[in-house]
Amino acid sequence: YNEVEPSPIGFRIFTFDHSPSSYPPQQYLLSQINTPLISDSKTRNVDFSALHIATRIGSVECVKYFLEIGAQLEYMAIKKRTALYIAASRGYHSIVQLLIAKKADIHKVCRDDKTPLIRACERKHLSVVKLMLEYEFSLSNLITALHRLQ
Repeated sequence: YNEVEPSPIGFRIFTFDHSPSSYPPQQYLLSQINTPLISDSKTRNVDFSALHIATRIGSVECVKYFLEIGAQLEYMAIKKRTALYIAASRGYHSIVQLLIAKKADIHKVCRDDKTPLIRACERKHLSVVKLMLEYEFSLSNLITALHRLQ
């Protein structure tokens, strides 16, 4: 996703005859992805909600949109990741801030028995760790963060 080049959720349009084409309105595209995307592939299980997709590509505007229309904040995909876990893992400070403002659970145990706070610590995303600690400060959270940051 490139904010300078307004393409909805990272898609690029091309035509075979090289004729000019324009993107459909982003609002329209986003409204079409409001249920989980599921693949029955035998080699790879895929189960992403629209909020997960927006979070994975780091699109703040898309995340805002899905939160506004009531996306399931604590939905866990097949790999047991919430949107907050994905954002914390990738260091997306602005998205973590949005999700926390909507009361996302920083203690939700996700993939590999880790919480979003622990994952942010392991990846050394200090601004995200600080944000989570400011949101829900406790001695236990601080000890967890300090232990995982070593």
